[in-house]
Amino acid sequence: MHRPILTCEKHADNAQQAFSTDQGPTLHLALPALEVLWKAWSTRCGREKYADFQDGLTAGVAKISGYHEKSVDSNAYIIAMLLYPLQKANHIHQYWGEDLYHNALAHAKDIYYEEMYGNGVPKPAAVNTIIGGS
Repeated sequence: MHRPILTCEKHADNAQQAFSTDQGPTLHLALPALEVLWKAWSTRCGREKYADFQDGLTAGVAKISGYHEKSVDSNAYIIAMLLYPLQKANHIHQYWGEDLYHNALAHAKDIYYEEMYGNGVPKPAAVNTIIGGS
């Protein structure tokens, strides 16, 4: 087997292992694992060393992008990342940028308020201060 393919397979294995544990919840690791795998494979797509695997890498990157798009639209992934005690919002803040970080926090506040008070109830201005706003 070619050495470059082993490198690509190792990245996939690492991502899969991030989702698999008997030690506790792993949902908070889903988006970071997909992002690491996407970066590893997408940076190899244009390299001569990986030319034999170009089609597979390109297809893999497209598949990961599709999963990522579906995941970021799910409240569960964002809330899990924000609430996991060791991670909190660190990954979002560091890798998604300032605007998406603030969007994620605002979205979490909206989810919290809807769960507490129901949809359609006007949100008082004080809610932003109570649940971590500025």
